Amino acid sequence: MKKGTIKRLSDKGFGFIDTGGPKDLFFHATNVEGANYETLKEGQKVTFEEGKGPKGPLAKTVRPEALYESTPPLTVLLDPGIASPEELSELLTELSTLYRMLGGSGLTFTITEVKEPVVA
Repeated sequence: MKKGTIKRLSDKGFGFIDTGGPKDLFFHATNVEGANYETLKEGQKVTFEEGKGPKGPLAKTVRPEALYESTPPLTVLLDPGIASPEELSELLTELSTLYRMLGGSGLTFTITEVKEPVVA
């Protein structure tokens, strides 16, 4: 996959990638993977595959680069009086989904139930 930088975004669902070459490469919102078109920002680094469209070259499989290369595991200490493990698991699943939508990867959670409250 090739790398580039989003140079321009339109409010009509398409944009252009600066590939480092003489011409910018067109892409459509339907070619974006791993994020929503609306979350992309000008200047953001992306990877893509170059392809052909009806009007010439275009970027396919446009993926924003991860916000962080790797994320250390997150350990959550659960006080039984605050939330059940099932409730916390559901919340962490939603947070993990949001993190991936923002371009992150490798986020893992460990839930540990404690017998006595932990004071920070």
